[in-house]
Amino acid sequence: MSESRKYLTGGVLGLLLGMAFLGTAATVSYFGAGSADQLGVSLATLISGEDQTNNVLRIEGQYSYKGYLTSDTQIKASAGLVNTITCQGTDATATAGTIILYDNTAESGTKIWQWDVQAVAITSPVTIPNLGAIATTGLYLGFTTTADVACTISYR
Repeated sequence: MSESRKYLTGGVLGLLLGMAFLGTAATVSYFGAGSADQLGVSLATLISGEDQTNNVLRIEGQYSYKGYLTSDTQIKASAGLVNTITCQGTDATATAGTIILYDNTAESGTKIWQWDVQAVAITSPVTIPNLGAIATTGLYLGFTTTADVACTISYR
């Protein structure tokens, strides 16, 4: 590329970018041999999730849930992510046992989370927030206690 063409291209590009930063909507594009190497930049288009009024990008977790489970249950039959687990007592005193969340579609395999339930009154919910555990096979919740402890799992 000749020196004069290089400066001309840089100058035009700089002018367009300068206009964009001054609040004027501008589009800068380079069109190469095919659509695979086309580059387009525009400050006139909102970014997904952009809230210009509050000057933030909004992010939210969207999860499904299975609630009030008191016996062995398949939660999800494919890979996913566990967000939160909450368990609570359903009667005066829990029966001693274990509640296990497996990375599987049955009550076996890799344990993601385990709670050893004592034979005492569970007077308030037990919550494990933002677990962020990735399951590669599925999600299955297994109980060795009787139906006196209920759990809710949020996942995606």
